[in-house]
Amino acid sequence: MNHLKTVFAIAVTALLAFTATYFALKPNTDRLHADLQNALAAQDRLAKEREELVSDLKRREAELEQGRKDKTELLRLRGEVGQLRTQLGSVPPKATVKPTTVTETKTKGHPPGSYIPKTELSHVGFATPEAALETMAWATLVGTYQQTKEGLAPALLAGVKNEDEESQQHEQQKLAVGSLFKGVQVLAKKTLSEDRVELKMKTDFDPAIKDLAPHIKEFMIQNMVKIGDSWKIESDPREHQAGWDSEGQVLNY
Repeated sequence: MNHLKTVFAIAVTALLAFTATYFALKPNTDRLHADLQNALAAQDRLAKEREELVSDLKRREAELEQGRKDKTELLRLRGEVGQLRTQLGSVPPKATVKPTTVTETKTKGHPPGSYIPKTELSHVGFATPEAALETMAWATLVGTYQQTKEGLAPALLAGVKNEDEESQQHEQQKLAVGSLFKGVQVLAKKTLSEDRVELKMKTDFDPAIKDLAPHIKEFMIQNMVKIGDSWKIESDPREHQAGWDSEGQVLNY
């Protein structure tokens, strides 16, 4: 019994000693644990900073390498420019050609009486009634509304109320009537006075024109008036009537 008491006393004494030692050493242990945690956090922070530094270093190296490539490319391009300048300097200069604008005209149109297919219509000016008619046919079928206005007499221009609407109608006419048009031919000219003539023309359309625009006939009369040095269309064309060829001063082509 005494032996058991002695063992129990030794165990209690050891436990008490351990507990006392634990509480005595706990502040140091906690401090060491905190120091360890701080050290680990600092290590993580340093690792992240190292990764950022490595990433920044790689980015700078890539930028430097791209800069080297750009410089090499710039030097190559400069070399090519120098070669081209040398080649151009050895080539004799070509004669300057003035670009043709839509308002410029040919010096001469088709001969009077010629059949002019759609593909050969062009802006040939307004110097003669025949040239003005060809120019207007070209402007109506190929040109713009403003170019069409150039060949109209003031009396016709006075009837224009809405520019936008007239321009839209012009484009619609180019699509509808223009697709059926084949050609035109001036057959005769009747002189009414020094500044007024009538042209007899033969229009060449696809037969479908009869359904789309029945007012367009094969033989039409177009009144022309001279204003200044230019001939203009004075009125809408009318159908050719019997007796026109035998009345007045008529020149047949």
